[in-house]
Formats: sequence, structure tokens, C-alpha cells
Amino acid sequence: MATHDIARETWADFFDDLSRRRQGSPVTVETVAPESGTEREVDALPFAGISLDTKGSGAGAIVIILGTETDDHVTHTITNPTRVYHKTGGGVMSIEVEQAEALEITSSDEPPITYLRFHLPEEGG
Repeated sequence: MATHDIARETWADFFDDLSRRRQGSPVTVETVAPESGTEREVDALPFAGISLDTKGSGAGAIVIILGTETDDHVTHTITNPTRVYHKTGGGVMSIEVEQAEALEITSSDEPPITYLRFHLPEEGG
């Protein structure tokens, strides 16, 4: 996968674009922390959106919203994010290159790393 470091000043626009392009795509959210290792927080829920909180006490946080039904709605918040990496590619065919996509978000808080992985349609979970 090709990795692109997203400049902080473009996070809001990048997240808006990603939310439009990927709305409804199944995603998995994993967190990585030194003391607990990798934990799967969400597995293959539909992606509703991602945004940068710009106001109030949560200003600067990244908010990921998943699920389309009342019983599967999940909000995952990353406080004090420091870097956002966009990972693309991974396939040989052009459709795979377009669809294989992930975000790696680092934070100065716990957990220090969050992965948002978009599934290919045939992957499911």
C-alpha cells in the first residue's frame, strides 16, 4: 500500500471527501496500545463518516461514525490526534487499487494508534 501523510491543515477537507466517497462501505476499527496490543473495536460496520471536531471542549478530536441502524450505531473518538496517514492500493487490478484503503491515526493519548480499514465488497469481515 502507498502511504500518504495528510497535512493537519487539510484534515477537515480530506475527511469530508473520504466520508462522501466511502459512505456505506464496511469498515473495521482497530486500536493498538503498547500494554494491551491490538484490539478490534468495530468489525465490518457501514461507514457513516469521519470529521474533525472544530468547536467546544472536543476541538481537535477526530470523530468516526459507523453503523446505519439504531442498534449498530457506533461513534469512535480520537482525542489529541497527531498524524493521519492515508494508505491506498494493494491490488493489481485498477478496481482493487481504488478500493483498498485504510487510515492510520496516531494520538498523544491512549490508544496511540487507531486503524480504520475499508473492506473490499467481497471481504465482508
